[in-house]
Amino acid sequence: MAMMDKMGEMGKPELGKEGKILDVLVTGGVDFIRAQTANLLLERGYKVRMLDRLFPSVHRNRKKPYYIPGDAEFVLGHVRNKQDWKKS
Repeated sequence: MAMMDKMGEMGKPELGKEGKILDVLVTGGVDFIRAQTANLLLERGYKVRMLDRLFPSVHRNRKKPYYIPGDAEFVLGHVRNKQDWKKS
């Protein structure tokens, strides 16, 4: 199984022993429910990366909130920005 981005480049996700994809990107990851989802994925052995723009009216200091799992990689960015997708 392979994933394709808008540029048409092929990228192969990392697979575990049972052929499961182990890398997961959670977009808009800084809300409570997505943070809990990330925790569950981490507990099950997934590598989790979270992409969020930290909207200023909600996150005044634009810093990663305390409830984001420490084992999850956090990327500050917006899902509509192609460069932010490349970072994540």
